[in-house]
Amino acid sequence: DRGGELILKELLQVADIDFVARAPPTREVEELPYKLIMKALKNKIPAEQYAEMYNIEMKKKEEEKKVKKRKVVLSEKQERYRELLEEISGSLKAVLLDKDGKEIGRVPVRELTETLKNNDNVSAVVFDGVITQRLVDIASEKGIDTIVGMRIGNLIKKPVSITVLTRDQLG
Repeated sequence: DRGGELILKELLQVADIDFVARAPPTREVEELPYKLIMKALKNKIPAEQYAEMYNIEMKKKEEEKKVKKRKVVLSEKQERYRELLEEISGSLKAVLLDKDGKEIGRVPVRELTETLKNNDNVSAVVFDGVITQRLVDIASEKGIDTIVGMRIGNLIKKPVSITVLTRDQLG
C-alpha cells in the first residue's frame, strides 16, 4: 500500500537494506497466510535493483567510509594514564598514583576497594576493570581526583570533584 511504499523509500535512503520482499499487490502483509509469506520471501529482490526500478536514491556505502577518526589530544597526565592502562590491560590489576603522578603500588582489582579505604594519599587510580558506583563513592570519600578504567558501569551519581576516564576516551 501507499504507506508501506513511503516507509520503504525512507528506509532505502537512510538504512543499509540488502533485499526487498513485497506482498502481492492486492493483499496486505498482515493478512497473508504462511504460504504466501514464504513465497514473497523466496521472490525477494536486491535492494539496489528495487531502487532502480522505482527511481529511488539509496544510501551510498562510500559516504559511510569517509568518516575519519579524530585524533584525541591528551594532556601529559592523560597520556600517562593511557600508557598505564595499556600496560595492565588483561591483568585485572590496579595502579595507584599519588598527587605527583608517582606510582604508589599495584593491587589486584578485587582488592581495590579495600585498599582505597585504607589509603589516604591516593590521587588517581588506573585499573583493568569496570568503573562502578561503589568505586566512585569510595573515591569521593577519599578525595581521589581521577579514576581510569576500561569502561563505565551504571553510574547513578558522579561527583564533580572526580574525573572518570575510559579506554575509549583516552584513544
